Amino acid sequence: MSEYFTNLPNIEYDIEKIKPRVTTTATNIFLRTQLREAVVRNAITIYPYIIQDGERPDTLSYRYYGSVKYTWIIFFVNNIMNPLYDWPLSNRDFSNFILDKYGNLALAKSTVHHYEQIIRSETSTVSELHLEIDLTTYDGLSSSERVSVSGFDYYRKLNESKRQIKLIDDAYVKGILKEARKVYR
Repeated sequence: MSEYFTNLPNIEYDIEKIKPRVTTTATNIFLRTQLREAVVRNAITIYPYIIQDGERPDTLSYRYYGSVKYTWIIFFVNNIMNPLYDWPLSNRDFSNFILDKYGNLALAKSTVHHYEQIIRSETSTVSELHLEIDLTTYDGLSSSERVSVSGFDYYRKLNESKRQIKLIDDAYVKGILKEARKVYR
């Protein structure tokens, strides 16, 4: 991750907004978009990847690219802003999350997180679409048109959706790093 910050330029920022002007040197983190475009533009080959249980970004970077200094490329290609929230929890950490939030598994599975309306289209290739709705709308639908989603199911689906990421072919990461440095020079 430190490799990312070394590529960003410094700016003089007036924190106090008073006269006389006093500035502080800060890293310009707002150039993320330019860096992301440079990375994606140079990504000739991108592979889908499923994050395995307990796999960390730094160990994936080391295993796939041969160095942890490319962890930031995994974050940028996948638009991961905060790895603590955007990276999937391990099964053990997920279980602990559920226990902390609900107290026990049975309560997590029986507590309604939200309600959904099931919309079926005979002309669509997608068999069902689920829309989140309020309780009043839910109560007005037949049992075949509605579903309640438990807290456990909601958070499990959310966590599992974070497992599908993209990896840039390792043959191109050094070129991407070089290009990213040019963006800020």
